[in-house]
Amino acid sequence: MTLAPLQLDLRRTTLFKGARIVASYGMAAVLALALARLLGLGPQERELTLMLAANMALWACVSEAGRSRLHGACLLVLLCVAFVLGAGSFAWLSGLLTHAGVVAPEFALLIGAAAVGGLRRFGSAGAGVGSQFYIGQMLAWSLGLRADHLALLLVAGLASVGAALLARGLLTEFIPPQAPAAPEPPGPDTLTAIEMGLQSGCGALLVLALDALVGLKEPAWAVTACVYVIAGSPAQTLARGRQRMVGTVVGVALGLAALPLVYRAPWLAWVGSAAAMMLYTTALAARYDLACGAFAFTLMVTLAAQGEHSLAVLAARAWETLLGAAIAMILARVLRVLRVRRAAGEAGP
Repeated sequence: MTLAPLQLDLRRTTLFKGARIVASYGMAAVLALALARLLGLGPQERELTLMLAANMALWACVSEAGRSRLHGACLLVLLCVAFVLGAGSFAWLSGLLTHAGVVAPEFALLIGAAAVGGLRRFGSAGAGVGSQFYIGQMLAWSLGLRADHLALLLVAGLASVGAALLARGLLTEFIPPQAPAAPEPPGPDTLTAIEMGLQSGCGALLVLALDALVGLKEPAWAVTACVYVIAGSPAQTLARGRQRMVGTVVGVALGLAALPLVYRAPWLAWVGSAAAMMLYTTALAARYDLACGAFAFTLMVTLAAQGEHSLAVLAARAWETLLGAAIAMILARVLRVLRVRRAAGEAGP
């Protein structure tokens, strides 16, 4: 058995992007806190605004792939708007579902789950918008966002846009105007994108149904793993599922091993998280397993630094991520069987 090469993307543009991701998170938190204090918000509202803004800016910078400063800035604004719409739609729809008493409010996530796969038809920009919409919904669910929090969401959006644009302006490699831009690879065709959206939605529905039956500790992460493992073909989905499982197990193990240091010196968690997010950026294109490991490690140590000391909760982040990836892989195998049978039927006797 041979180990795969690291295949990290260490180009200057990628390293600058990693630095933007880390910087935008911190700057958005500072700007959100300043705006919240200026508006006289209470401690709970300030914390909620800070969490929304920091995550919005971070994932906008992850998804942004602009060809120039102006193009990148426009994409960042669009991605932040998608996040606000996702979080706002969840807060509104979950309130309606709770009032109606028909289904659990988290079933509003199905819209975002389908958007992640369906919008890939429109290239990297569409994939980023779908991802941001879903992340906004998921964070609104995790933070318990309600319809009366929409004003806080707008404040967080302003802070996030400002921080992301500032990071984009300060931490961008200068590229001469005459340098030709690399053509963007085409997205999947419309039928494949619709199929991916339905797969993502069905996977999320299965996770939420399982949560309703047995009560998962962190179902949001199972849904997320399922949604992001889905790829353009069953073979790619199976490969990404295996990579996500391996990366998550290794990342969680390293994160748990680092907990004693984090408890003694919480600042080490943020240093380690920044380094892990840089690794995430450089590994995402070619080594999905490394990227998933870096993300899992970041999640473990930041949760511990924020006061989460329950090993049961921390472990749930791991095994429920594995559950979501497994559900996506099962759906991929079912789809593969259906395609083979359909092809055999079209071929005739």
